Amino acid sequence: MRKIINFPNGAKIIYRKNKQNKATVAEIGFFAGFKYSRDGVPHFLEHMLMKETNKRTENQVLDDKANIAFVNGATSKDRLFVDFHKSTRKIEECFEFASDLLLNFHISEDRFETEKSIILEEKCRSIDSRSKRIGAHHFHFYCPQVGTIEEFQNGVFGENEFIKNLTINDLEAYAKKHFVSNKFIMFILTSASKRKVIKLAKKYFINKLDKNDEVSIPFSVEKITGQEGLNIVKNQDSAIKCKLTLKVDTTEVKYKYNYAPRVLDFVMNKRNNLFKYSVRKSGLSYDPDYSFDLRGNQDDLVVGIEFTTSKEENIAQIISIFGDSIKSIKETGVFEKELETFKINKKLSEDLELPIDRDRLLSLMVNTYAEIGEEKPKSNRFYKKLLKKCSVSDCNECINRFFNKNNDLHITIMGNVDENKLLSIEEYRNLVFKD
Repeated sequence: MRKIINFPNGAKIIYRKNKQNKATVAEIGFFAGFKYSRDGVPHFLEHMLMKETNKRTENQVLDDKANIAFVNGATSKDRLFVDFHKSTRKIEECFEFASDLLLNFHISEDRFETEKSIILEEKCRSIDSRSKRIGAHHFHFYCPQVGTIEEFQNGVFGENEFIKNLTINDLEAYAKKHFVSNKFIMFILTSASKRKVIKLAKKYFINKLDKNDEVSIPFSVEKITGQEGLNIVKNQDSAIKCKLTLKVDTTEVKYKYNYAPRVLDFVMNKRNNLFKYSVRKSGLSYDPDYSFDLRGNQDDLVVGIEFTTSKEENIAQIISIFGDSIKSIKETGVFEKELETFKINKKLSEDLELPIDRDRLLSLMVNTYAEIGEEKPKSNRFYKKLLKKCSVSDCNECINRFFNKNNDLHITIMGNVDENKLLSIEEYRNLVFKD
């Protein structure tokens, strides 16, 4: 079970005991990610943390990455941090090395100028990679406030001209503003005792930090603000990809602690006359998938389908099959036998679970903190009761809410498509809602 340790100066440690072996995996940094400065400065600073310090030359940093631990840097929307994964026997050396990189960095003028070219190259690659993913295009479509893919990446890496004119003082000023005790956060999974972690954290980080009035913005996901519509992304790919989502109204019902959406997911993908198997039997797509997404903070929930096909006319046929599936599940509801099968499979799946590797477990710690903050995590007993309590009426209420024709419809189609062969959003809507 995780332990949250709050210090008087505002620093925070989320600690969990590693009982599997004698390893330590940690992410140590500050609430200083790119949402605090959408100009590329946080990401550029992260790059420079890995170069040299007032104590180590760049070659010594590289040597210690091999001799002590491969300490790496990362910038997320929320945090700027360093991470490492090493035997607990080297935990103090890892803390010292991470602290030196994070709090004692040195930026030389020559290395700084060279890194500008690297940043611009990384940005180019990132835009290219993101542009090839239909999920990214769909995200920018229904969350237009984040801008286009290129605009969003400018917020992460910086606009080209801004990067060229960036100064070392800009990076140092950002670190001075955000690398403070009240924005410090450490996630650590380790075989070391909580007492030892606190002692080392104080020695190498917490007692070295000043405090200011900067406020940490809570973890969040972007809200869906885009109007219903059809988003066509043209490229030269022979395959046509399609992603369709319905924005679900969750003002009255929260699905965070509710198994009904998972039961519906199970039924839509397993009942032989519903979406997944019906599309496969039709020969229209190899990889049709139905899914739902709670989107982190539960304010926006989306449900929908994704598939790949080869012809424009197949899109309407597949969406029509989705509409037939919605009509069918509304008419029949979830069967008691299907609910019982889900519950049995859920219990049996626990027997099949493999031990979670330490890096993934730390990621789960971060995600859990992002979702519930300092709220006490629910116990296995709580979830067992929740599973037992789930009823057919819960699932049928979920069906009516998920597939309500008043829900906004967003469709993204990506490929080398002839737009004249596509339908309008109104025509696709009529295929989805046939009642």
